Amino acid sequence: MHFASFVTLAALFAAPVFAAPVLAAIDLPVVAYVPFVKEGSRTTVPGAADGVYTSYNSTHLAYYGMLSTEAPVFEARSILNERQLTCDVSCNGQFSDPNNIAGANNGMGNLLASNPNFRGSVSFVFANVWAFGCDYGNGQSEPVSQWFFDVGCVNAQCSTSQAGWNSHHSWKSTYGREFGGFSC
Repeated sequence: MHFASFVTLAALFAAPVFAAPVLAAIDLPVVAYVPFVKEGSRTTVPGAADGVYTSYNSTHLAYYGMLSTEAPVFEARSILNERQLTCDVSCNGQFSDPNNIAGANNGMGNLLASNPNFRGSVSFVFANVWAFGCDYGNGQSEPVSQWFFDVGCVNAQCSTSQAGWNSHHSWKSTYGREFGGFSC
C-alpha cells in the first residue's frame, strides 16, 4: 500500500492513527473516539452521549458506551486510614437536578467497581452531568468505596445539587462532578 493511500484511509477514522493513547486499560470495548473541545482546563464534548469516557490523546476521548446508573453494590471499607479521610472540596456554583447527579455518581461507581485504575481522566456522563476522576501523576486507583467517600465530601460541602470536586494533592488526583464538561 502506498503511503498516500494509507493517509487517505487513515483520514476516514475519527481518531488519529499515530497518537499514543494515554489511558490505562478499561475493561470495556471502545465504541468510538470523540473529539473534545478544550477551554482552559475545561474539557467539553458537544452533544456528549451518556456513558463512560476516558482520556485517549490530546484531541480525543475514548467513548465506551453506557453502564447502569443504579447504585452499585460495594463493600464499604472497614478501616479508613488518614489518606481516605481527606476532604479538600471546591464548589463551582453550577446547579443541576440531584437525580441526574446521582445517576452520574452511580454510573461512575459502577465503572470503578470493575475498573478502578486509570491514567489521565475517566468520566461518566448522565444527562449532561460529568462525574469524573483526574490523574495529575502517574496513574490512579479509585476503588468504588473511595469514590463514594469523595462524593460524600462534595455533597457535604456543596449539597447534592451543586457541582464540585474533592482534591487529593498528595495523590495528584481530583474526583467530582461538573455540568457540560469537566476540568482536569
